[in-house]
Amino acid sequence: MFAEAIIEGPAKWTVRPVAELFYEKEFGKPETISGLIGFIWQVRDDLSFDVGVRHALTNGHPVNEIRAGVSFGFDILRPAAARH
Repeated sequence: MFAEAIIEGPAKWTVRPVAELFYEKEFGKPETISGLIGFIWQVRDDLSFDVGVRHALTNGHPVNEIRAGVSFGFDILRPAAARH
């Protein structure tokens, strides 16, 4: 079983904060509890970058990570000529 909550700042902000809380427990396997804080930079409607710091406890052992990502958006429902 798992539970997760993600909170982001307003979508209209160019750079917005983000926080995530996560809990996971598989029967017979270690439990994981983690938290992440970071930022999302919305460059355009179809491009954003994100960076965050995550701290977790897995079976009582600390795990620290720096995470970074990029997200691309594209329209698959309209033909390319109709997008312009």
